[in-house]
Order: sequence, then C-alpha cells, then structure tokens
Amino acid sequence: MQVISGQTIGEDTKQLVNGFVEALFLTSEGHENPYPLTARIRQLAPVHYSSTLDMYTVTSYDGCVRACERDMRVATMEDHDKEQPGWREQPGLSLLFRSMLMSNPPEHTRLRQAVVPFFTGKRVAELSAMVEEVTDRALAALADAGADGSVVDFQEFVGCVIPSTVAGHLMGVAEEDRTRFQLIAEVTTKLTDPVLSPEVLAAGNERIMEAVEYFRRVIDDRRAHPAQDIPSMLVEQGDLGDEDLAELLVLMFAASYETTACLLGSGTVALLEHPEESRKLQRDPGLAVNAVEEMLRWESPAQLTYRYTTKDTQIAGTSVPQGAGMILLHGAANRDPLQFEDPDRFDISRRDIRHLSFGGGIHTCLGAHLARLEARLLFERLPQRFPRLAQAGAVQLREAVDIRGPLTLPVTV
Repeated sequence: MQVISGQTIGEDTKQLVNGFVEALFLTSEGHENPYPLTARIRQLAPVHYSSTLDMYTVTSYDGCVRACERDMRVATMEDHDKEQPGWREQPGLSLLFRSMLMSNPPEHTRLRQAVVPFFTGKRVAELSAMVEEVTDRALAALADAGADGSVVDFQEFVGCVIPSTVAGHLMGVAEEDRTRFQLIAEVTTKLTDPVLSPEVLAAGNERIMEAVEYFRRVIDDRRAHPAQDIPSMLVEQGDLGDEDLAELLVLMFAASYETTACLLGSGTVALLEHPEESRKLQRDPGLAVNAVEEMLRWESPAQLTYRYTTKDTQIAGTSVPQGAGMILLHGAANRDPLQFEDPDRFDISRRDIRHLSFGGGIHTCLGAHLARLEARLLFERLPQRFPRLAQAGAVQLREAVDIRGPLTLPVTV
C-alpha cells in the first residue's frame, strides 16, 4: 500500500498508475505526448513507487522542488552498481556517472568550480555580439534556402546551428566538425534515459570515445597554441588533469548544444501552433524575455532528473524511505495546476513563471544564462523577420524520453 497525505492508495489505483508510468517511459504514446499521462499520474499519485523502474516518480511541482533540496543527493557509485551492473566497462555510462552532472560533493564541487566562471550572467552577457552575429547568419541562411517557396528544415538552418556554433566557438570545436558533434551530442544524451536499449548504449559508447579523443587533441593543441576559448583557459588554470578536461568538455558541449536546440525548436513550434502569441511577439519584441520562460515551461528540453533520499522523508505528502531513487519529472511539474493557472495554455504574457526546466539546488543548469541569451536573441527577431513562417509537415522528435524537442521541423518562410 502507498500512503499519500494520510490516504491509502488501493491496489487498483496503484496498478492503474503503474500502467501510466510504463506507457510514459516505454511506449511511443509517452514519447510523442507525455503530458496527458503525467497529468493522470500527478492526479492519482504525485509521488509513486514504480516496481518496473524500482524508483519513485515525482510529478508535482512542490515534490520536485523538495527533492532538489540540499538533503538530497544524486546516485553514488554503489547505486549505479546496483542499477546498472557493468557500467564501469561502458565508456558512455562511465563518463556520465562520473561527471559533474551525476556526482555529489566534494567531486561535484571540484568539477563545477572549474567551469562556473565561464557561465556567469556577466560573462555570458559579454558573448551577446557573437551570438547576435551567429543568429543573424542563421536566419539569413534560412531565408535564402526557402526563398523559392520550398520546404526547409528550421532545425537544420537555425535551431541546431545556433547552439552548435556557439558551443563550438566556446569549446574549441572547429567549424568543419560541428555538424559531426551535433550527431555525437544527440546520441550521447540518450544515455540519461531511465530505460536503455543495447543499441542506444553501444552507439553512446562509440560516440563518447570519439568525442573524448577529439578533445584530447584540442587540449594538446591549446597547450601549445592558446586561443580565446574555454579549453585554453582550463589548461591555463591547471586545476584538472587532461582526462578530466576532455570529459568535462564533452559534457559541456553536449549540454550546451542539445537542450538549447530543443528550446529553439520547441519554442518555434509553440509560436507556429499559437499564432496569436506569435503576433504578440511580432508587435512587441520586448516580450521575448518572458516568452522564453513560457517556452521553457511549456516544453522543458530536459524532462527529468534523478535524486536519492539521504534519510526517511516526506515528498509531497508521501513517505519515501532512505536511499530510494526518484525520477523528478520537471516537464510534468511545469504543468502542475497547483503552481500554474491554466497550465495547458501557452501564454507568452504569463507572469511569475518559476519553471523547473533548469533543475534546482546545487545541480541547477550551468548553462541557463547562455540558453536564455540564445533564445531571446532568436525570438526577438524571428516573428518580425518571418511573419509568414508556417509549419509544412510533421515534426520529428528526438528519440529520447529525457531530452524533448524537434530533430526536424519542416517550414516555409
């Protein structure tokens, strides 16, 4: 029996929620549109133990906020040994589990402190001119490609190009290698999904090894020929060994590229599907700052994260034992009606949008300022530059549960 806020959840309801959870993670229905499923899960059991996943799912806003507090932790090596036996022999999982993304203090503190100075609000603001130039070039390329009225892929020309170019500039990825690194990021970010197929794991291993080897060469080059990029600055700091540096750069490129590409694509889809909101933005580009926050709430690029309890505790009224794993469904929390009025309405004028799309606590997304800058600069321009932009076919979504957003977005300009 599960107990929520003093109420016992019967076996029938428990099995019903189990079915919704399995549909969410294991079926095309959950992949294509998770929100009706997460709404039912949240309504019936905002914190639910899934025997299939051997973890608790957390779908309420308050529950996700609570689970990101300092008395929670991410998985330890022992947790990974239990849940993913043999992970140490898998290069993709080994890098991911030892990374800043999935480590606890003091290791997390050591790795994060090395790169925090590059992503402060002040430092990111200094990149505005460069990002503006990248954005304007991408929009010009879109205009040229669609000038004859043909269908073009928005992600190919804009949504993927902007973050890939910016991340490549910062991380030392040569221009001719950036398309290749987009593919690397798209494959490796699938490794954060709760359920992995052998094919996804094998592809992730291959791409991770390829990326680490690439950044080893970048580090060697920057040691001999410093440049104005993050690898050069990290080498100069001398705080991390070469292996740590290479793995950290792989993680930062993938994180900087993939979720921002999803934000730019999903935000564009939202405007296309809600033309009145697009017209608002066209009339007042200053709304772009708020529009980006609503886009992040509406379609969180990172749909979930993980936490573990450090003691017996209460999460959203549910008793959760010490050492239990939790999947925090931030995409679901962003549509919790107890936090957001009319949560299934896309409204770029919505106020007080305290979404959870960048996570929370000590693991709050390091690249939040950069993602917001790239999105703001795009959406200040897009509705005015392309007032007749129209969707011209089905959106192809990324094949991942965690990372959500368009892989392709056919449009006419």
